[in-house]
Amino acid sequence: MRSWVLLDDTGAVVAQVFDDETPERDLQPGWTAHEARHGDLACERFDGAAWVPAPELLDASLLSQVDAEAGAFRSRFITVSPGKELTYMRKELDARDCLAGGAGPWPMLAQEAEVRRVTVPELAATIVAKSDTWQVIGGAIEAATVCAKAAVLAAATADEKRAAAAVDWEALATLVAASDNA
Repeated sequence: MRSWVLLDDTGAVVAQVFDDETPERDLQPGWTAHEARHGDLACERFDGAAWVPAPELLDASLLSQVDAEAGAFRSRFITVSPGKELTYMRKELDARDCLAGGAGPWPMLAQEAEVRRVTVPELAATIVAKSDTWQVIGGAIEAATVCAKAAVLAAATADEKRAAAAVDWEALATLVAASDNA
């Protein structure tokens, strides 16, 4: 979905349009439309060269940006699909129970093991190993997210806040890859 910010002839934000189309139907005489990037909607005006932030909206916009980027980065490591988290959690619980000598039954594991042509304990060991790896990756993502959000809230100026929200996700990917190879 595309977002548009409508500006009056002074550059002040007068409306926001969330639409996949262009915003011509919403334009009034003297207004202009600018396609908005994340964070632009937290601005009160456009001075012709740069967006001027609305202080009361900037923090919320940047915190949302950090969450959105973290979610996109997280999706590089896990399948993001409705209900998938519950499936992963159930499989992990069953796998740990299986490896601890539980009595079962574990229908998800049994069906998947049959399709993969492995035993349930073999599949359980794979699932637990992947889950343990995810704990490291997920923890690093969460730490980076929490750190960036705290820095945004602690920063004094708009530029400092924007800098604080700029998480270097590729550097985190490199750290995650290095920990996988250690």
